[in-house]
Amino acid sequence: MSPPFSVTGLDYAGAFFTKGSNDKHYLLLFTCATTRALHLELVPSMNTEQFMLAFRRFISRRGLCSTIYSDNAKTLKCADVKLRKLWKYIRHPNVQNLISSHGIKWKYIVEKGAWWGGFWERHFRTIKTSLRKIVVLVSP
Repeated sequence: MSPPFSVTGLDYAGAFFTKGSNDKHYLLLFTCATTRALHLELVPSMNTEQFMLAFRRFISRRGLCSTIYSDNAKTLKCADVKLRKLWKYIRHPNVQNLISSHGIKWKYIVEKGAWWGGFWERHFRTIKTSLRKIVVLVSP
């Protein structure tokens, strides 16, 4: 037994345009590997800073992950490097104990092998269809 979102898969969907706006938005999907629960974050771009902000919102609401699975996107690899550097700079003993007991392992699927991320990829179709009906999103 493990808490929800302790093993998480994540990926981007989009770009989406909302009616009345020319701005692109992307959907960041966090999927729990054990319960298949979803956490969605709407982000204005796919850069590393926006990912880090979305990831911070995710862990503040759902808790710290032990393992993250993702594809080989440059944004996600940069975020992995930044998280590793962040963990090294924090020197407080209580924080070090927390990190050592809850350190995040980031695992990548095989390049150009989207079927390896099947437990999160299959949610995109359902989410896109639902959002188009509810929020009136327009794909490019």
